[in-house]
Amino acid sequence: MAPTLVAGDRILVTRFLTDTPARGDIIVFRHPVGNELTVKRIAGVAGDLVEAQLVPSGHLFVVGDNRGASWDSRHWGPVPDSLVVGRARVVLWHAGRAGRIFKWVE
Repeated sequence: MAPTLVAGDRILVTRFLTDTPARGDIIVFRHPVGNELTVKRIAGVAGDLVEAQLVPSGHLFVVGDNRGASWDSRHWGPVPDSLVVGRARVVLWHAGRAGRIFKWVE
């Protein structure tokens, strides 16, 4: 997720209680293959055509900000909504980098 997030960043994550995940949001989810917590940006929501793949209902297409080095939905497919933990909101701690995470939409 560099340069937005780097190894060692501590982030505040909030659950989606009143809104839904949207393109450009950075989310934390359980990896569909290994179940570890993963952070990626949403590039597509249900019904979108991304990387020649139609995102099915109940899924999100996620990518890393460093696209050339990212292992993401382009490799293992869309992520089921049920695996989403929440939205990354703020970098709480990393030397000289604390601050709000801004939404980026391509």
